[in-house]
Formats: sequence, C-alpha cells, structure tokens
Amino acid sequence: MESLLHKFIEEVNDILKPYKDSNRNFLGSDVSKQRLKQIISLSQGKDTEDPSVHELAFWRWVAFEGYEGIDPRLFKYKQTLLMLGAFHTTGWVPQSFKEKHILEVGCGPYGMIEIFPKESFRVAFDPLNDEYDRLFHKIRSKSINYTTDWKTVTDNKQGFDLVICFNVLDHTGDPEGVLAQTMRALKSGGQFLIQVNTVRDGYERTEEHKKMHPSEIKVNEIQELISGYCNSCKCDISNTPSALNEFWFMAWGHKK
Repeated sequence: MESLLHKFIEEVNDILKPYKDSNRNFLGSDVSKQRLKQIISLSQGKDTEDPSVHELAFWRWVAFEGYEGIDPRLFKYKQTLLMLGAFHTTGWVPQSFKEKHILEVGCGPYGMIEIFPKESFRVAFDPLNDEYDRLFHKIRSKSINYTTDWKTVTDNKQGFDLVICFNVLDHTGDPEGVLAQTMRALKSGGQFLIQVNTVRDGYERTEEHKKMHPSEIKVNEIQELISGYCNSCKCDISNTPSALNEFWFMAWGHKK
C-alpha cells in the first residue's frame, strides 16, 4: 500500500509540474511582514543567531517551492504518508484514540496530530504556529487547537492520554527541558512517541543544517533521557544515515 501511495504522489507531481508557480502559495498566504523582512535579510547573507528564522525560512520555501522536487500542493499527502508510516511502527492505531486527549509539542506546519480522529481533543503547540497558520492554513485541520501559548497545555489539568514530540528536540537549545515539559503534560500510564534525528561521530553535517538544529543528540543520550520516564519502551533505530548525515531514532511506550 505504501509503495502505491508513493507512486501516486510521483505521478501526480509529474502532472502538476507544468503548472507550478513559485510566486504563489497554494497552501495559504505569506508570513508576517516582520518575519518576511528577517527571511529576506537571511537570504541576502545577513545571518542571525535566532534558529527560528532559519526554521521559518525553510518552511516558507517548502510552501512556495516544494521539497525534494515535489510540488507543494502534494505536501499534505507526503507528510500524511510519513506520519502514518511512523505511527504504525508502534503497533498502535490512530482510531483507538478517538475522544482521547492528544498533545503534540513542536508540531511544525503539519504534524502527526493531523492523523487522529477529529472527535479527539487535539492540542498542537509550536512557537511558530502563528506563522504556520498563515503559510499552511488551507491544509491544517480546523478541529485542532494550534497554539503558541504553553498555558493552553497546562490548563488541561487531567493530563493528556498521548503526547507526541516528533523531530523536535534537536531543534531546541534545551532538549532535556523540552522533553521534561512534554512528559509532565502526559498523565501517568499515558502513551508517548518521541522521534529524534540523531548524530554520530564521523558523519559531518553542513553549517546551515546545524543552525536549524542547535542541539546534537546521540542515540545513547536520548535513550538515557527517555528511560527516566518509563519502565520500558520500544525503539526504532536506523543505522543508515540520511542525506543530511542524521540517523533516525524513535521511541514509544507508557509513562510510569
């Protein structure tokens, strides 16, 4: 089934190519004037120590230009395929979380939280959500509470049944603190899914990539951090580096 979906995306991408317009965002509008000014400055070689500018510049490029040669209008489907594939690795089923409380920390423009039933209570936190709402508002679910306010998370006194932190921790300057906040929002016995792109000695990354990923995390480091929150968990670890010389790591289980 997955190979058929990949084939479908490739075929539709070929059809869309003649109609691509890089001056138009088919998924939404544009970022705020202030953010656009920062991105233009960055493109002119005026660097910044703020990793959020690099992050937002990347996703604006994805919205307008596409990623890996795929038309931006197919972003939703490619992202859904990625998230479904990753979640199904756990053996869990999205439909089983119907009417459950679900939190995604660092959801990005279109996160894993999108694959869950609309009857679920879904909260998606990301400091850049206001800008993502501009860029991707045509494809984001209206039934998800996309927020930049962590108080929205802490207001849920009963705790969440499932928390997701997918491809986030190495994008922050304090991965241990972000993980602690994430797990604190999860009720005892609740389920978690943590995914990190890890690094290994001998595999160099570009300087531009490092600016978007200020924290280098090795497999043993993230395993040690996660072990403090569960009695046992399962892991999916790749020994094949990505094109960016990172190694996939994903862990899932129940909070003790």
